[in-house]
Amino acid sequence: MRVLFSLIFFVATLSGYAQKNNLIGYKTYGNGNEKVIVLHDWNGDHSNWEQLSAYLNPKKFTYAFMDARGQGLSLGLKGEYNVTEISKDLLHLADKLNWKSFSIIGHSFSTLSAQIANKLDTKNRIKSIILISGGPASGLKFSKDEIGFFNAVAADRKVAEQAIGALTSNRYTKLWNQKKAQEFLEAADTDVSRAYLKSFANVDYSEGLIGNKTPTLVVTAEFDYPSLRIGNIKKQYEAMKYKNIEYINISNSGHYSMQETPVYLATIIENFILGLKK
Repeated sequence: MRVLFSLIFFVATLSGYAQKNNLIGYKTYGNGNEKVIVLHDWNGDHSNWEQLSAYLNPKKFTYAFMDARGQGLSLGLKGEYNVTEISKDLLHLADKLNWKSFSIIGHSFSTLSAQIANKLDTKNRIKSIILISGGPASGLKFSKDEIGFFNAVAADRKVAEQAIGALTSNRYTKLWNQKKAQEFLEAADTDVSRAYLKSFANVDYSEGLIGNKTPTLVVTAEFDYPSLRIGNIKKQYEAMKYKNIEYINISNSGHYSMQETPVYLATIIENFILGLKK
Protein backbone atom coordinates (compact mmCIF):
# COMPACT_ATOMS: atom_id res chain seq x y z
CA MET A 1 0.00 0.00 0.00
CA ARG A 2 2.82 2.39 0.90
CA VAL A 3 4.58 1.69 -2.40
CA LEU A 4 1.34 2.28 -4.28
CA PHE A 5 0.81 5.61 -2.51
CA SER A 6 4.31 6.78 -3.34
CA LEU A 7 3.72 5.90 -6.98
CA ILE A 8 0.45 7.84 -7.00
CA PHE A 9 2.13 10.84 -5.39
CA PHE A 10 4.93 11.00 -7.90
CA VAL A 11 2.66 10.66 -10.93
CA ALA A 12 0.18 13.16 -9.49
CA THR A 13 -0.82 16.18 -11.54
CA LEU A 14 2.31 17.87 -12.86
CA SER A 15 2.20 21.32 -14.40
CA GLY A 16 4.45 20.91 -17.43
CA TYR A 17 8.19 20.96 -17.15
CA ALA A 18 9.71 24.29 -16.21
CA GLN A 19 12.60 23.92 -18.61
CA LYS A 20 10.25 23.55 -21.59
CA ASN A 21 7.44 26.01 -21.03
CA ASN A 22 8.72 28.51 -18.45
CA LEU A 23 6.16 27.40 -15.87
CA ILE A 24 6.96 26.87 -12.21
CA GLY A 25 7.27 23.18 -11.39
CA TYR A 26 4.84 21.59 -8.95
CA LYS A 27 2.93 18.43 -8.12
CA THR A 28 -0.52 18.19 -6.60
CA TYR A 29 -2.02 15.62 -4.28
CA GLY A 30 -5.65 15.22 -3.17
CA ASN A 31 -8.90 16.79 -4.33
CA GLY A 32 -10.38 18.23 -1.14
CA ASN A 33 -11.79 21.69 -0.51
CA GLU A 34 -8.93 22.85 1.72
CA LYS A 35 -6.18 24.12 -0.58
CA VAL A 36 -2.54 24.30 0.52
CA ILE A 37 0.62 25.45 -1.30
CA VAL A 38 3.70 23.78 0.16
CA LEU A 39 7.23 25.19 -0.15
CA HIS A 40 10.54 23.48 0.52
CA ASP A 41 13.83 24.35 2.19
CA TRP A 42 17.00 25.84 0.72
CA ASN A 43 18.55 23.31 -1.66
CA GLY A 44 15.48 21.11 -1.39
CA ASP A 45 12.43 20.33 -3.50
CA HIS A 46 8.99 18.71 -3.35
CA SER A 47 10.48 15.25 -2.72
CA ASN A 48 11.28 16.29 0.87
CA TRP A 49 7.57 15.87 1.55
CA GLU A 50 7.13 12.36 0.13
CA GLN A 51 7.20 10.57 3.49
CA LEU A 52 4.76 12.99 5.09
CA SER A 53 2.36 12.90 2.13
CA ALA A 54 1.43 9.32 3.00
CA TYR A 55 -0.39 10.69 6.06
CA LEU A 56 -2.26 13.59 4.45
CA ASN A 57 -6.01 13.46 3.87
CA PRO A 58 -6.67 13.60 0.09
CA LYS A 59 -10.45 13.85 0.54
CA LYS A 60 -10.38 17.02 2.64
CA PHE A 61 -7.26 18.67 1.23
CA THR A 62 -5.60 19.52 -2.07
CA TYR A 63 -1.87 20.13 -1.79
CA ALA A 64 0.35 21.80 -4.38
CA PHE A 65 4.02 21.05 -3.71
CA MET A 66 5.88 23.85 -5.50
CA ASP A 67 9.55 23.91 -6.44
CA ALA A 68 11.36 27.25 -6.36
CA ARG A 69 12.97 28.53 -9.56
CA GLY A 70 16.21 26.75 -10.30
CA GLN A 71 15.38 23.81 -8.01
CA GLY A 72 13.74 20.41 -8.40
CA LEU A 73 11.02 20.45 -11.07
CA SER A 74 11.89 24.11 -11.69
CA LEU A 75 15.55 23.31 -12.35
CA GLY A 76 16.68 25.40 -15.29
CA LEU A 77 13.92 27.96 -14.88
CA LYS A 78 15.55 31.38 -15.04
CA GLY A 79 14.89 33.97 -12.40
CA GLU A 80 16.29 36.30 -9.78
CA TYR A 81 16.45 33.47 -7.22
CA ASN A 82 15.27 35.25 -4.11
CA VAL A 83 12.58 34.75 -1.48
CA THR A 84 10.33 37.51 -2.85
CA GLU A 85 10.28 35.88 -6.27
CA ILE A 86 9.14 32.63 -4.65
CA SER A 87 6.27 34.56 -3.05
CA LYS A 88 5.21 35.97 -6.42
CA ASP A 89 5.47 32.55 -8.06
CA LEU A 90 3.26 30.90 -5.45
CA LEU A 91 0.61 33.57 -5.93
CA HIS A 92 0.78 33.06 -9.70
CA LEU A 93 0.43 29.32 -9.09
CA ALA A 94 -2.73 29.97 -7.05
CA ASP A 95 -4.02 32.00 -10.02
CA LYS A 96 -3.25 29.14 -12.39
CA LEU A 97 -5.05 26.69 -10.13
CA ASN A 98 -7.93 29.15 -9.71
CA TRP A 99 -7.74 28.88 -5.91
CA LYS A 100 -9.85 31.52 -4.19
CA SER A 101 -8.67 30.58 -0.69
CA PHE A 102 -5.61 28.65 0.42
CA SER A 103 -3.05 28.15 3.15
CA ILE A 104 0.74 28.24 2.76
CA ILE A 105 3.36 26.01 4.35
CA GLY A 106 6.91 27.32 4.43
CA HIS A 107 9.92 25.33 5.58
CA SER A 108 13.26 26.80 6.61
CA PHE A 109 14.19 29.72 4.31
CA SER A 110 10.78 29.60 2.58
CA THR A 111 9.06 30.69 5.80
CA LEU A 112 10.13 34.15 4.63
CA SER A 113 8.44 33.61 1.26
CA ALA A 114 5.24 32.46 2.95
CA GLN A 115 5.08 35.66 4.99
CA ILE A 116 6.02 37.95 2.09
CA ALA A 117 3.27 36.36 0.00
CA ASN A 118 0.82 37.36 2.70
CA LYS A 119 1.86 40.99 2.17
CA LEU A 120 1.65 40.72 -1.63
CA ASP A 121 -1.73 38.97 -1.66
CA THR A 122 -3.96 41.90 -2.61
CA LYS A 123 -6.87 39.52 -3.19
CA ASN A 124 -6.85 38.38 0.47
CA ARG A 125 -6.90 34.71 -0.47
CA ILE A 126 -4.43 33.44 2.12
CA LYS A 127 -6.36 31.65 4.85
CA SER A 128 -3.43 30.70 7.09
CA ILE A 129 0.32 30.28 7.20
CA ILE A 130 2.31 27.42 8.72
CA LEU A 131 6.00 28.18 9.31
CA ILE A 132 8.22 25.17 9.97
CA SER A 133 11.78 25.47 11.29
CA GLY A 134 12.27 28.98 9.98
CA GLY A 135 12.27 32.57 11.07
CA PRO A 136 9.95 35.57 10.90
CA ALA A 137 9.90 38.11 8.08
CA SER A 138 12.40 40.22 10.01
CA GLY A 139 15.02 37.84 8.64
CA LEU A 140 17.21 34.86 9.40
CA LYS A 141 20.30 35.95 11.32
CA PHE A 142 23.74 34.56 10.39
CA SER A 143 27.23 35.45 11.50
CA LYS A 144 29.97 36.09 8.92
CA ASP A 145 31.38 32.62 9.63
CA GLU A 146 27.97 30.99 9.20
CA ILE A 147 27.45 32.71 5.85
CA GLY A 148 30.85 31.46 4.72
CA PHE A 149 29.95 27.96 5.88
CA PHE A 150 26.61 27.89 4.05
CA ASN A 151 28.18 29.27 0.89
CA ALA A 152 30.51 26.26 1.01
CA VAL A 153 27.53 23.92 1.53
CA ALA A 154 26.29 24.76 -1.97
CA ALA A 155 29.36 23.28 -3.64
CA ASP A 156 31.06 20.83 -1.28
CA ARG A 157 29.58 17.46 -0.38
CA LYS A 158 31.54 17.07 2.84
CA VAL A 159 30.50 20.51 4.06
CA ALA A 160 26.89 19.73 3.10
CA GLU A 161 27.08 16.59 5.23
CA GLN A 162 28.32 18.67 8.16
CA ALA A 163 25.40 21.07 7.68
CA ILE A 164 22.87 18.25 7.73
CA GLY A 165 24.43 16.99 10.94
CA ALA A 166 24.26 20.44 12.52
CA LEU A 167 20.60 20.84 11.53
CA THR A 168 19.69 17.56 13.23
CA SER A 169 22.03 17.76 16.26
CA ASN A 170 24.23 14.98 14.81
CA ARG A 171 21.75 12.37 16.00
CA TYR A 172 21.62 10.17 12.90
CA THR A 173 23.84 7.84 10.93
CA LYS A 174 26.38 9.00 8.39
CA LEU A 175 24.11 7.53 5.72
CA TRP A 176 21.41 10.08 6.60
CA ASN A 177 23.87 12.96 6.29
CA GLN A 178 25.22 11.57 3.03
CA LYS A 179 21.78 11.05 1.52
CA LYS A 180 20.58 14.54 2.43
CA ALA A 181 23.83 16.07 1.17
CA GLN A 182 23.34 14.31 -2.16
CA GLU A 183 19.82 15.75 -2.36
CA PHE A 184 21.24 19.19 -1.54
CA LEU A 185 23.67 19.07 -4.44
CA GLU A 186 21.18 17.61 -6.93
CA ALA A 187 18.33 20.01 -6.19
CA ALA A 188 20.00 23.18 -7.46
CA ASP A 189 23.10 24.59 -9.12
CA THR A 190 25.71 26.25 -6.92
CA ASP A 191 25.05 29.76 -8.24
CA VAL A 192 21.30 29.39 -7.65
CA SER A 193 21.85 28.20 -4.08
CA ARG A 194 24.16 31.07 -3.28
CA ALA A 195 21.76 33.60 -4.77
CA TYR A 196 18.96 32.32 -2.53
CA LEU A 197 21.29 32.41 0.48
CA LYS A 198 22.07 36.06 -0.21
CA SER A 199 18.34 36.85 -0.25
CA PHE A 200 17.47 35.25 3.07
CA ALA A 201 20.55 35.81 5.24
CA ASN A 202 20.32 38.97 7.36
CA VAL A 203 17.66 40.65 5.20
CA ASP A 204 14.61 42.27 6.84
CA TYR A 205 11.27 41.81 5.05
CA SER A 206 9.06 42.84 7.96
CA GLU A 207 7.82 46.15 6.52
CA GLY A 208 4.06 45.93 6.08
CA LEU A 209 3.76 42.75 8.14
CA ILE A 210 4.07 43.99 11.74
CA GLY A 211 0.85 43.14 13.54
CA ASN A 212 -0.47 40.94 10.71
CA LYS A 213 -3.76 39.20 11.53
CA THR A 214 -3.56 36.10 9.31
CA PRO A 215 -3.72 32.92 11.43
CA THR A 216 -0.14 31.70 11.76
CA LEU A 217 1.32 28.52 13.21
CA VAL A 218 5.03 28.36 14.03
CA VAL A 219 6.43 24.82 14.29
CA THR A 220 9.81 24.36 15.95
CA ALA A 221 11.84 21.25 16.70
CA GLU A 222 13.75 20.14 19.78
CA PHE A 223 16.93 19.14 17.94
CA ASP A 224 16.99 21.80 15.23
CA TYR A 225 19.89 24.23 14.70
CA PRO A 226 20.11 26.14 18.02
CA SER A 227 19.09 29.54 16.62
CA LEU A 228 15.88 28.00 15.24
CA ARG A 229 14.72 26.35 18.47
CA ILE A 230 11.66 27.61 20.32
CA GLY A 231 13.61 29.48 23.01
CA ASN A 232 15.32 31.69 20.43
CA ILE A 233 12.89 31.95 17.55
CA LYS A 234 9.76 32.74 19.60
CA LYS A 235 11.26 36.04 20.76
CA GLN A 236 11.82 37.04 17.14
CA TYR A 237 8.26 36.20 16.13
CA GLU A 238 6.90 38.06 19.15
CA ALA A 239 8.71 41.18 17.90
CA MET A 240 6.56 40.95 14.74
CA LYS A 241 3.45 41.33 16.95
CA TYR A 242 1.36 38.95 14.86
CA LYS A 243 -2.22 39.10 16.16
CA ASN A 244 -3.16 35.45 15.62
CA ILE A 245 -0.16 33.19 16.19
CA GLU A 246 0.35 29.79 17.79
CA TYR A 247 3.45 27.72 18.56
CA ILE A 248 4.03 23.98 18.58
CA ASN A 249 7.40 22.44 19.45
CA ILE A 250 8.08 18.93 18.15
CA SER A 251 10.11 16.70 20.43
CA ASN A 252 12.51 14.15 18.98
CA SER A 253 12.99 15.97 15.67
CA GLY A 254 15.53 18.21 14.04
CA HIS A 255 15.21 20.54 11.04
CA TYR A 256 13.44 18.03 8.80
CA SER A 257 10.31 17.14 10.74
CA MET A 258 8.53 16.16 7.51
CA GLN A 259 11.04 13.31 7.26
CA GLU A 260 11.94 12.75 10.91
CA THR A 261 8.42 12.83 12.43
CA PRO A 262 6.10 12.78 9.38
CA VAL A 263 2.98 11.38 11.04
CA TYR A 264 3.00 13.98 13.79
CA LEU A 265 3.73 16.92 11.48
CA ALA A 266 0.96 15.88 9.07
CA THR A 267 -1.42 15.77 12.02
CA ILE A 268 -0.31 19.20 13.25
CA ILE A 269 -0.79 20.74 9.79
CA GLU A 270 -4.26 19.38 9.13
CA ASN A 271 -5.57 19.90 12.65
CA PHE A 272 -4.50 23.53 12.53
CA ILE A 273 -6.14 24.28 9.19
CA LEU A 274 -9.34 22.37 9.94
CA GLY A 275 -9.57 24.07 13.32
CA LEU A 276 -9.65 27.58 11.88
CA LYS A 277 -12.87 29.54 12.17
CA LYS A 278 -14.75 29.76 8.89
